[in-house]
Amino acid sequence: MADRPLWLIRAAAGLEGHGLTSIFVPTVTDVDHQPLGRTRPCRGTRIHVIEDSAGTIYHQFQRNYDCSTDTNLLVAKRLGSIAAKYVAEPFDETFFAEVEPVAKGAMDDLALRVPATRSAEGCSNQLSETWIREYIAYLVERRIVEAEALDVLEKAMRLEKPNAACT
Repeated sequence: MADRPLWLIRAAAGLEGHGLTSIFVPTVTDVDHQPLGRTRPCRGTRIHVIEDSAGTIYHQFQRNYDCSTDTNLLVAKRLGSIAAKYVAEPFDETFFAEVEPVAKGAMDDLALRVPATRSAEGCSNQLSETWIREYIAYLVERRIVEAEALDVLEKAMRLEKPNAACT
């Protein structure tokens, strides 16, 4: 099985009132599609941490997320690759739950091993950014993702700031 691209994606503030930074891995059928391309689907799993209105912080896996239809998506930066054996593939329609906190593959299991904790700022986007840094470092430490992914990630985080302040 071929490696899968591993993307950092950022969405502008939408209905929820804040932007969101996530990790995105396309499905095997959309592996060659560009996340910011609007002419053909780019579906996959979007992974991030969020804080709900009650202040609970949790991991979220958005299955069948299609970058091509998300009008709030502004940034897609390829961080590197991850071996396909770590990525869960759809095996039936139940795989495509909209949003869930349930892991369905090794990559998701590894995500749950990196705790989602409150940042000093209390901002959802900064919370997600902090967690993504820790998650990518965790994957690099285990040699699942190339070390260069951390450098690419840091540059992308500095250059692409859709929401400079917490909203």
